[in-house]
Amino acid sequence: NMISYFVSHPALYAEIPNLGNPSNLQPGDIRISMSHVELYVVDETGASKIASASHGDRTADHGISYYSDSSYRIFRFKGGN
Repeated sequence: NMISYFVSHPALYAEIPNLGNPSNLQPGDIRISMSHVELYVVDETGASKIASASHGDRTADHGISYYSDSSYRIFRFKGGN
């Protein structure tokens, strides 16, 4: 369970509040729910976007517009090994 891993490694990952908008996010932040993983990205115009892992039987999305979803928890990698 990836969420458990992030929570149990606070020296590596900080949980970021899910405000329902990307105002407190940084590129590379990880949005995760019980069934899906996404990365927050910013495109060349500065627009907030999502790059997602595959979901079920479909391929991954890259560059879809940011959308609010309160079921996601957000984590930021702090660095380290």
